[in-house]
Amino acid sequence: MKKIIISVESTADLPKEELEKAGFPSLPFHVTMGEETYLDGEKSNEEIFAYGNSHSDLAKTSAPNVNEYQTHFKKLRDSGAEVLHFSISEALSGGYKNATTAKGEDEGIEVVNSEEFSLGIAMEAFYAKKLIEEGEENLKVLAEKAKEYRHNLDTSLMISDLKFMAKGGRCPSLVAKLLSPLKIRVSVFIKEGKLSLAKTLLLGNMEKCVKNYIDSRLKLYGKDRIDFSFAALGYTSASRNGVEVAVNHLKKWGFEKVLAVPTNATDACHGGPDVIGFTFAFHS
Repeated sequence: MKKIIISVESTADLPKEELEKAGFPSLPFHVTMGEETYLDGEKSNEEIFAYGNSHSDLAKTSAPNVNEYQTHFKKLRDSGAEVLHFSISEALSGGYKNATTAKGEDEGIEVVNSEEFSLGIAMEAFYAKKLIEEGEENLKVLAEKAKEYRHNLDTSLMISDLKFMAKGGRCPSLVAKLLSPLKIRVSVFIKEGKLSLAKTLLLGNMEKCVKNYIDSRLKLYGKDRIDFSFAALGYTSASRNGVEVAVNHLKKWGFEKVLAVPTNATDACHGGPDVIGFTFAFHS
């Protein structure tokens, strides 16, 4: 049987134990705070928030360089395996371009532009793993099926502190100044690889906002179109209560399994504290 390794980047937001369980080697992004640069995971989300609150700029994330991708791919290829690698959306980062350059002419490596962020990337990787377990051994077929699957995912975040988005240029400063004092939360979703601000404003305490946020995404499709077998939920520093409310509400909707995990630096840098997001699949 042909050996195929599914590879991701730290932007897939799966913690170490989940990566090991799934068998996904992960390449870390970089996190820059002032003059210092670290690998994703070397600084906690709380340290990233503290930097953003005490400086005029935010901590920044950047993709691995071409040499880092080459080293990562060589290690996997030297094991005798082919590699299916999932990158964060090309519209959000240079990771896909660097990974593709690193791949070169190697036919044993396929790099997929996930057109996703956070756990949406992980969902595509899990889908490819399922196809392999069902017997698919053609690397190019796997890549093409993953590209088709990405159009059947809904990935979003609920943002509590808009000043992080405003500092990063992802939200007008005036909007942040108007909404932040009112404790109004917003949601951001990804469409065709790009981030968009949802029209629905979320008011009230965390519990109420979490439920309304989840309802607003799921009602776009209706119960007949949603794949209720699995949903992935991530959070930057959301209160345990908020996370539990989200998990329970997703299960109340009918999801059989909900994977709830803390996210890595990308969401923390750009979304700030108390971010909750989730991903699910739907039928066309």
